[in-house]
Amino acid sequence: MQSLTKFLKREEGFSLVEMVVASAILLFSVSIILNAFITGNIISKRASKTAIATNLARQKLEVIKNKGYANVSDQAETDIDADYPRYKWAVDVTYVQKEADGSYSEIASDIGLKKVVVKVSWPGEGKCEVEISGIVANANLYGVQGGISGYVTDGTNGVADATVATSDGLYSGTTASDGSYSIDNIIVGTYTFYASKSGYATSFAKEITVAAETVTTGQNFIISASPGAISGTITHAASTQTIENATIVTSPGGYSTTSNASGEYTLSGVLSGDYTVTATASGYQYSQEYGVAVTGGSTTSGVDFELSPGAPGMGTITGTISAEDGSKIGGAEIEAEGTEEYEATSNHNPSDPAYGTYTIDNVFPGPYIISAQASGYVEKQVAGKTVSAGEITPADFTLKQMEGTVKGQVTNNSGNPVEGVMLTLSDSSLYDLTDSGGNYIIEHVPVGIYNLTASTTSPSKSQTVYSIGVYNGLETVQNFNTNGFH
Repeated sequence: MQSLTKFLKREEGFSLVEMVVASAILLFSVSIILNAFITGNIISKRASKTAIATNLARQKLEVIKNKGYANVSDQAETDIDADYPRYKWAVDVTYVQKEADGSYSEIASDIGLKKVVVKVSWPGEGKCEVEISGIVANANLYGVQGGISGYVTDGTNGVADATVATSDGLYSGTTASDGSYSIDNIIVGTYTFYASKSGYATSFAKEITVAAETVTTGQNFIISASPGAISGTITHAASTQTIENATIVTSPGGYSTTSNASGEYTLSGVLSGDYTVTATASGYQYSQEYGVAVTGGSTTSGVDFELSPGAPGMGTITGTISAEDGSKIGGAEIEAEGTEEYEATSNHNPSDPAYGTYTIDNVFPGPYIISAQASGYVEKQVAGKTVSAGEITPADFTLKQMEGTVKGQVTNNSGNPVEGVMLTLSDSSLYDLTDSGGNYIIEHVPVGIYNLTASTTSPSKSQTVYSIGVYNGLETVQNFNTNGFH
């Protein structure tokens, strides 16, 4: 490189040949660097999309297995859902038998085993498809089913047309006019249920254990119907002139209104929580206020805005990234794909009122698919978001935490189950005790790598298995033998 620089800086100047050669070298170098950058970017995006597809396939497989043996069948390729508009899946099912070496071979008749292959594909160059397979046994593997029942109230009266559902939406029911509900045909196990209704605050989560051939009664929920409000005034930044017809919108929630002739506005029916409030007006630049707290039954006043003149030809996408429990998620990655591609990261400073929010400015107008992902959470996408010049497009996301299950059995040297053994996961407060059958199950474990310890108190002995992997929607089985305790 030094010799090339010296060559280019000779005092006598450049000849035409020298200039052509130097230009060719520089263009070739830039081309290599640019191609490397583009290739790396393509590889990174492909890896991200492959990870999403793999996770979707695993979740689909678990849903299919939970339907029971008789309901497992082929499914033609179809769109997944509105959250993943570019992804499709298909399901292939074949009868199999287990061979002596532990493998499975395809057969023509049904002897009680099916192999399920879930394929997830997405548009792109080359092979854009992943496959996940699993074996489903006869219905006896899952045992009999049960149900739950109860009431949804506002603290005093029953609430009609409320929805009671598991966090993954697999099981759900709707309340009658008196607030009562009943959900049947639930596979035995422990689930997290919520109650919700438009205009009401979602209930606190409730873990309910569904027993075999039993309706677990008295599973009641309370949802609040006492929203609050936000009010303020919109004025010109350089004067006391008020601004009429300014648009005010919240994130999350998407509550919106416009200012009156005096520049005043009131956002009514706002559920309790913290919001980012955005004000826009034709001919003005937008302004935002973060961390606006709303309390049910009261008005948060004085949320005023001073807008500066300006008529941007571009739009803005803004929103809040939250977990299912309502907490904000910092450091989430947001991607908008449409006329152009844009990326952003949600605010990751917990002490900042804007924590968990993001804003993408100078967005070309047009339709976009917007996605959000964060470590430990399932990526989510929304389609049909249209960005208009000079306007704010809200796009909030509630991400589901990736969770799995750790289960197994503890036995002694004779192969008999051992009751009362404590199983604990490192770096967590999660644990379980073995039952009379020596079985344990630890549910709702965030995806990650853990050390699993089995211990007894009398005598005081333990054994630890290191680097147990927990995967989204899947069960990790780890058995113990007390002979290994020390």
